[in-house]
Amino acid sequence: PCQSCRKPAQYYCADCEWRKGRFLPAFCRPCMSRKHYPGTIYELHSVEKINLGRPGVRIITPIVREVLLVLALYAGWQATGDILDRYNRGRSICLCVDYAREMLAVANAGFFY
Repeated sequence: PCQSCRKPAQYYCADCEWRKGRFLPAFCRPCMSRKHYPGTIYELHSVEKINLGRPGVRIITPIVREVLLVLALYAGWQATGDILDRYNRGRSICLCVDYAREMLAVANAGFFY
């Protein structure tokens, strides 16, 4: 409901503040116009129209988790794919040191030269 007249709210002000739950920054059209009229101190507040209609069609949102899981598994597979090949080639046998050395060389190529 509107904070001034208790009619159904049509607009929401993101900049009007809550005061211990007593002030709801939602207004009907006439109250919003009076409170945020040009020349008042609330003139530059961000007023948004409340949309209670049907939400848009969700196409990407339902599959984002699955796509991220597949990408994370693929990245993990690629990162650890050739550990056995590199295991005996380096001076260090520790995989963490070898991996850190490679990441440092990628990040700063001039570090070793």
